Amino acid sequence: MILHLLVYVAGALFASFLVLSLASGLYLLAEWVEEYTVLAKKVLRWTSHAVIIVHILLFFDGLPFLRLAFSLACQVWYLQLLPAFPIIEFADPMFIGLCGLVVSNHCWWFFYFTQKYHPFPQTATFFGICVWLVPFLYFISVSANDYALPNYDPSSSRHDDPSNPNGGTGRRKRFSLFKSIVDFVIKRNYLPIIGSNHHAT
Repeated sequence: MILHLLVYVAGALFASFLVLSLASGLYLLAEWVEEYTVLAKKVLRWTSHAVIIVHILLFFDGLPFLRLAFSLACQVWYLQLLPAFPIIEFADPMFIGLCGLVVSNHCWWFFYFTQKYHPFPQTATFFGICVWLVPFLYFISVSANDYALPNYDPSSSRHDDPSNPNGGTGRRKRFSLFKSIVDFVIKRNYLPIIGSNHHAT
């Protein structure tokens, strides 16, 4: 009985550590995209082309033609967002279309793999590379202007600061939406452990 309880406790702790590690990794990745935008754009372009090539090769692997064609069309749609990278608006119709296509593509392939058995590693790899990878890279670059952030101070935009990337002109600065959400959670101490480390640095 005690051993079973320990298994549940250990599982909960492992899940918590996994979520925190994933959030930290995504935060660092979002910072990297902001700091090295040119390189990040090249990586995204190469990744998109590689995923498209994988889709073409999968046509010879026995997977359903219509599903692969739809998934390939989704990848072509995602490429249309590349010129705007890394400043992608959350309300951009192209990004909204991307979200709809990701959900549709995921559901269509999910129904297929529930009906046709494939080993779990193959299924997970297919979803990770062919369905989620490229949209995920776009998601972490979605931008939010500073007026839309929950911790925004309106008075700060009235001061001209030569070091400000906006040039002190009062124009709306753009931030990674994912980073903004994490910063808001940390400052509100919803994650006290991470928050203490964040303030200490």
